[in-house]
Amino acid sequence: MTELEGLEKIVLHSNDLRGSLGTFWQRKKKLRYLDLSLNMFSGTLNGDIGACSDLKTAKLEHNEFSGDVPKEIGDCENLRYCSLSNNDFNLATVPFRRLQQSPKLQLLDLRANSGKIDENWYKDEL
Repeated sequence: MTELEGLEKIVLHSNDLRGSLGTFWQRKKKLRYLDLSLNMFSGTLNGDIGACSDLKTAKLEHNEFSGDVPKEIGDCENLRYCSLSNNDFNLATVPFRRLQQSPKLQLLDLRANSGKIDENWYKDEL
């Protein structure tokens, strides 16, 4: 799938897909809608997601992703809907400050992950 550079929409939810995304994000600059929910993807999301500047919707919920939420997700300047719920992300590393600078972001769903969100996450000085 790394060779499909022109894709704007990828919908693969509910397919029992497994493994890591690895270099999936490379050459996906035109990607606008991504739904990989309800699978068994694992591993971490790497910073390459930030190269998807046209990405508006990212539905990655109900998988087995873990580790930090990459700060580069804040580089997705058109992101409106981002669901990372029901994974094993470390909520202490969510880049709230960068996401607050994303004027189009309307929904960020982080339910049912691990770690604690800092009690001052909403303050500017973070």
